[in-house]
Amino acid sequence: MTSTNSDQALPPLVPAIEAVTETLIGEMVAFGASHYPVGDPNLDVNYFRWLCLQNPAGIAQAVIIRVEGKLVGQAIMVPVDLAHADGSVHGYFVVSVLTHPQYRNRRLFSTIIDAASTFVSGRAGWLLGHPNAAALPGWTRKQMTFR
Repeated sequence: MTSTNSDQALPPLVPAIEAVTETLIGEMVAFGASHYPVGDPNLDVNYFRWLCLQNPAGIAQAVIIRVEGKLVGQAIMVPVDLAHADGSVHGYFVVSVLTHPQYRNRRLFSTIIDAASTFVSGRAGWLLGHPNAAALPGWTRKQMTFR
C-alpha cells in the first residue's frame, strides 16, 4: 500500500522564544505582507525597529513557529514597565499575532499564546493585549481577561 500526502504526519508546531533582531524583523515584515494591506505600519521595517529594538523597556521578544525553516506563526512581545500603587511591574504587550493560512485549525494561535504566557509567567510579569475581533475568541478561550 502506498501512502499519500494526506497519510503522512503533519510536522510538529514547536514554538520558540527569540529576541527580535534585524534579521527577524525582515522575516516578520515579509510574513506580514500576506496579512496586512499596503501602507500598514506592520510592513514598515523602521516601525518594527522603533517598536522592538529602540524600546526603552528593552528588546522585544517573539514567539516564533517555523516549519522547515519557514515562518508559520508569530507574536511579538513588546516590553513595558507599568506603574501602579504598589510600585511597578514589567510586562509584555502582545502585538502582530499572525498565523499562516495553511496551518490554521491546528491550534497555532493557542500554541503561540501558551508559549507567551509561559515566558511571561517565568518572569513574574504581566501579559497584555488588545485583540481585534478575530483574535478575541482565542484570547478568551485562554482565560485572558480584558478591562
